[in-house]
Amino acid sequence: LGIVPLGTANVMAAELGLPSGPVAAAGVVAGGRHADIHLGVANGRHFAIMAGVGFDAHVVRSVGPRLKRALGKGAYVAHMAREWLGDRRRHYRVELDGEVLEAASVIVANGGHYAGRFVLAPTADLTAPVLQVCLFLRSGRWATLRYAAALAAGRLPRLGDYRVVPATHVTVTGPDGDPVQVDGDIAAELPLTVSVAPHRLRVIVPAA
Repeated sequence: LGIVPLGTANVMAAELGLPSGPVAAAGVVAGGRHADIHLGVANGRHFAIMAGVGFDAHVVRSVGPRLKRALGKGAYVAHMAREWLGDRRRHYRVELDGEVLEAASVIVANGGHYAGRFVLAPTADLTAPVLQVCLFLRSGRWATLRYAAALAAGRLPRLGDYRVVPATHVTVTGPDGDPVQVDGDIAAELPLTVSVAPHRLRVIVPAA
């Protein structure tokens, strides 16, 4: 996990069921087993957890690195409110394994959680060679608030206007230059092409 940023490594550890304490983690290293996890590739950049466009990508772009280092996750709160109050309606065309859909925001997930503990894609599996395309179908201020509340309550996958579709190759188009967040950092712009990486990463996980 040392080849990815610390925040991403922490999320990956949670996805793989790794303990957070140093003593317990050392026990996993000593007595764990190997597992090969699949990564995603977004416009040529590898990612472990997700690549997204829409609301969250615009929030990430608005948070400067200095503020992020100083406040951590707290740096996003004010910028989320500002983006929400702006009520900018965006629409994206998503092509996944030949199927064409439209959405207000898109997150291509490799892991199942968002921001560490919130369930985004229940069936996501880092060890499976498939991505989960999370589609927020409605745009607007109140739809965004509803999605956020459902995510916090663990009910997002139950919403009728939220879909999770498995795919191995995804393209997203929309306003040229729109930001793409990759594992919590802005790393690309639209148009976006995402696929499963051809190579796997070997990690140590708890013994079964």
